[in-house]
Amino acid sequence: MRQAFPRRAGIAAVLTGVIGSAAIAQTVVGYDPARGYQTVPGPAGFAPADASFGYDPAPVSGGGGQTGGGVTWGRHGAGSSGFSHEGVIEYELLKTTDEDDTILFGDFMLGYMAPGAGIGFEIGMTGYDTGEAGADTAAYGALRLKVGNGEIRAGVPRAALDDFMDIPALGGSRYLDLGYGQLTSSLVSSHYLFGGKTPWGLRYDTTLGNVDLAGSAHQFADEQTKVLDVAAAWHLGAVTLSAGAEQVESDDHASGTSVILGAKAGNGPIEGGLYWSNLENPGDIEAFTAYGTWRPSTPVSVTGSFVTAREDGRESTLYGVSADYTFWQGAYVQGGVTDGDSEDATYDLSVGFKF
Repeated sequence: MRQAFPRRAGIAAVLTGVIGSAAIAQTVVGYDPARGYQTVPGPAGFAPADASFGYDPAPVSGGGGQTGGGVTWGRHGAGSSGFSHEGVIEYELLKTTDEDDTILFGDFMLGYMAPGAGIGFEIGMTGYDTGEAGADTAAYGALRLKVGNGEIRAGVPRAALDDFMDIPALGGSRYLDLGYGQLTSSLVSSHYLFGGKTPWGLRYDTTLGNVDLAGSAHQFADEQTKVLDVAAAWHLGAVTLSAGAEQVESDDHASGTSVILGAKAGNGPIEGGLYWSNLENPGDIEAFTAYGTWRPSTPVSVTGSFVTAREDGRESTLYGVSADYTFWQGAYVQGGVTDGDSEDATYDLSVGFKF
């Protein structure tokens, strides 16, 4: 079932009433395509240091690879030459006391920038298939043009806000994160994935010293709905401070402004982050999201996280714990559990491949 846009008001229901159901992603919108890729430390990260689509040039000390919980599509290395790619394919088994569900999940981007020409392209897709319960996909593609110290993307680029909040998926499930992730994500990605309306737009990324900046503007096909994003990340050694805002203007749906602030830090094998969200579209929702990750060895990481949201005087909290083990060239197994507010726990067992 596709969800009506924008359904931010459904957050309280996410945190109180449907925790134990794998169908949550079909009843609550809000997917962050830049999040959910839990870090797999490695000697060279996810891509060459000058590649686009998500390499973090400041790896965790002693761990290598990317810091934070998320892939950041194109924010690092904007305008880099040659081919670049980033993505994941995962098969999940979700289990509650009442049911079992299996989900195939995928998210990828492929880019190219002609050497010396300053022009290129990117294509990508986010999607899932639950079998009998249905499937949804969102395809991205944009022309890339290097301009000075930055890069312009035109076509169907990903929203800027989604690239600046690097948070692991709660309990490790990328499918359930389609719902839970709405507290720190853009409405562009969720409405596109579940509503099927194409978000045509522009995006600009640049770097000023140790500050990453981005802005994007989208309008959905066949709708009078416009979404404007601005976001920034300030890198201070092992600490990264992030901020973002999103304005939604619509004649067809509710309008409003969302603000998200966050910070993450790493020290050796330990990393953590805390994010605050104030959402006004369409309800008055305040939320905190926090996580901590420990990497006892190169192929192993363990993450604990929680989300608490307050709406109309009601407060609900979710907790998640997950662990993953990389056994061969990006191939991994992962297990996790999500629980909270006296609801039945949801258990996740996944096998996947990052590339």
